[in-house]
Amino acid sequence: MPARPFAATALVVTLLALGGATALLPTAGVAQQAPPGTAQPPRERPSPGRHIEGRIAFMRAELKITDTQQVHWEQVATAMRASARQMDQMAQQTRGARDQTQSAIDRLDQRANFAAARAAADKSFADAFKPLYASLSDDQKKSADELFARPPRRSGRR
Repeated sequence: MPARPFAATALVVTLLALGGATALLPTAGVAQQAPPGTAQPPRERPSPGRHIEGRIAFMRAELKITDTQQVHWEQVATAMRASARQMDQMAQQTRGARDQTQSAIDRLDQRANFAAARAAADKSFADAFKPLYASLSDDQKKSADELFARPPRRSGRR
């Protein structure tokens, strides 16, 4: 019987010697968490326009844009890129002011500015899309109607 405790002790010593001590610790493999009440660094949100070229390519493929519709399509793609650039700029400005104390009024004004920018971008997109839509075949119009049947999900909305 005394051989068993010796074998267990030898196993622990061997694991420790081989660097396997973390296998014996209950917190092994768990990321260290900050104690409650301490400030976590803010999580960086990705830029709003990060996938714009993919969205443009997806829409072009879904609508099956023809060579004769390309002129109208370029206007749509240009409007989408401009909107993405504007949203990216606004997000950068917001991130730049993150460390400054903001009042409730400042935050409400900021929300209103974002809403106005989104509305202007939607109007610009609609204005560019109308001539393209008029040039679409019935099947393409059906695809467009399905694409825009539901409003897009906006991340970060409350």
